[in-house]
Amino acid sequence: PIEDIKHYWYKSKQYSIFAKTKDIDLKQSIDQLVEVLKEVAPNKERLQREQYQQPVLFCLSPSDIHFGKLATKEETGNQYDIDIAAKRFIDGVNGLLQYIECYQIEKIIVVGGNDILHTDSLLNTTTKGTPQDVSHKFYDTFNRAFQTYTLVLDALIQIADVYYVHCMSNHDYLSGYYFSKCLEAYYSSNPNIEFNTTSSPRKYVHYGLNLLGFSHGDTAKDSELPNLMKMEAKNSWSKCLYGYWYLGHFHHHIRKQENKLISKDYNDVTIIKASEELIEDKIQVQFLRSISGTDAWHNAKGYKSKPALEGFLHSPTDGQIARFTKYVK
Repeated sequence: PIEDIKHYWYKSKQYSIFAKTKDIDLKQSIDQLVEVLKEVAPNKERLQREQYQQPVLFCLSPSDIHFGKLATKEETGNQYDIDIAAKRFIDGVNGLLQYIECYQIEKIIVVGGNDILHTDSLLNTTTKGTPQDVSHKFYDTFNRAFQTYTLVLDALIQIADVYYVHCMSNHDYLSGYYFSKCLEAYYSSNPNIEFNTTSSPRKYVHYGLNLLGFSHGDTAKDSELPNLMKMEAKNSWSKCLYGYWYLGHFHHHIRKQENKLISKDYNDVTIIKASEELIEDKIQVQFLRSISGTDAWHNAKGYKSKPALEGFLHSPTDGQIARFTKYVK
């Protein structure tokens, strides 16, 4: 039958003709996978939560993990692959949870996407086609990242209800998006986790007097983000006193307010340049550190950063009350 023929190769002295059927549609295949995951999603009963006297929100934004990135010690001075990525992620989360175990966590925000995967195609390139050094095949990378994320989410759900926010990003615009959609399908029968996996480049979460904004950091300029928050989420902003943007992309710490630099990482040194108390506009913009290694291209350019995972505590009345950094090896 003609439908069983996948390709045909005709060779002669004059011609060599190779014909094949249409490639598998990536969106269609992933959509089918999502539906299958929903059918086999584990059924969970809602966990009962304690009513706290001093509740806080814990925001965990593991930006720029880059599962699949390859760095070799000989070439870059550091080693990185999917095994190291998984270990650093789990160690980082466990370390942050130890820091905050004395707080009454009523809700956890987990930010997904943000270059969770290093490439966006089987050709080992970013979304725009930039070649990347990779440690494993795309399928192995996707599976290891998925396994690691489910381990982390399962642990966090035992502490508090989780709200998962997906950030579209430049290395894995499509594959990262479908990674989050697969997670959403896998947890579709779990009432203790909620997902926001739309393709919007900016997401907002309202908590008490806090308005939290999330984006990868590669689209709108950081100087425009405070006004975008006030316009795009004006109903929520009208009820808030504090605004915070959490961004990735640069792999190191940068914190700004009113477009004034408050603090910034310079390799292994963090320099504090101004006091946030002296700035009137209460919307902060912060780029977050990354747990990923330094690959050959960044090493050649001299871009280095100490791998770390960051978390933030927000009081419903007092805004961001604590910032935690867990450095990992």
